[in-house]
Amino acid sequence: MWWRRGVLLTVVAATLAACGFQPMYRSGGSGPVSAALAEVRIENIPDRLGQMLHNELLDLMQPQGEAAATAYSLRVTVSEGREELAVERTKFATRANFRVNATFTLTRRAQGNRPSQAVLVGTAEGISSFNIQPAQPYATLEAEMDARERAVREAATKIHTRIAAHFAEVAATAR
Repeated sequence: MWWRRGVLLTVVAATLAACGFQPMYRSGGSGPVSAALAEVRIENIPDRLGQMLHNELLDLMQPQGEAAATAYSLRVTVSEGREELAVERTKFATRANFRVNATFTLTRRAQGNRPSQAVLVGTAEGISSFNIQPAQPYATLEAEMDARERAVREAATKIHTRIAAHFAEVAATAR
């Protein structure tokens, strides 16, 4: 039984290698995508929600710390909203969604005679649900704060993935 799994794994690995599949990242944080992500300066985002998103993006894009020289600038605007769901007959909601919407622009910084240029524009959304407990307002507040953090993390992951895919595409066309 175990040898069948080994054979299947070998066949899948050979198929992926034959089709040209390559991971975006190499282990250890090396490679063109990781290097390009390290060269992105994330502009300040106002308010507490923006600070949370900024910190998540830093953790995802620059795990070794900010690079000394930056070639790109990332500007993000963010908004949040709460949508109540599962309204009972008593007109109290027992469930809600916390939504984070982010619009981002990745700009190549001006160098020499070349002016700055927007290279990627997009949006990302994070949605997270939580329970509302009218009899326990503190538990509801904690649940909402946790949902907010999860929605921010989801939006940051989507932004990071879009930018990494852009850099992977640029690296592939440069070969």
